[in-house]
Amino acid sequence: MIPLGEMRLVFSEGRVGGQAAEVSGALHHAPASIPGVPGATIQLRYGGYSNFQGNDERRGELDVYAVVRHPLLPKDCTIGTWSSPLHTVVHDDPEIPRTTVSQDPPTFHFGVVDAKLALPSVGGCGRVGSGWS
Repeated sequence: MIPLGEMRLVFSEGRVGGQAAEVSGALHHAPASIPGVPGATIQLRYGGYSNFQGNDERRGELDVYAVVRHPLLPKDCTIGTWSSPLHTVVHDDPEIPRTTVSQDPPTFHFGVVDAKLALPSVGGCGRVGSGWS
């Protein structure tokens, strides 16, 4: 298991012309150390899709990919890609309860988790990463 730490996604949802609308901003994630691989980090990037109109089943969905860095790896070493991202379905994180930051405009802070997210094999990592999965 790789403890990824905190990531922040800025997005807005509401109504435009009477229709539900959502706009995603930036995803911020600090590189996280990969246990057992000195000098290696993994950093999540936005994969082009998010939907946080939650329901009883989930808080939302998000596509991401991960950049893997290590001095012996090429710069294009990733897990998933922009064109083929990882799809994650997130649920409320009980350790970070939803709080209201502002009423006008409505602004909230909440935590989510996906305990089922599994990372597939890496790509673009050369011979060093060819045995990873």
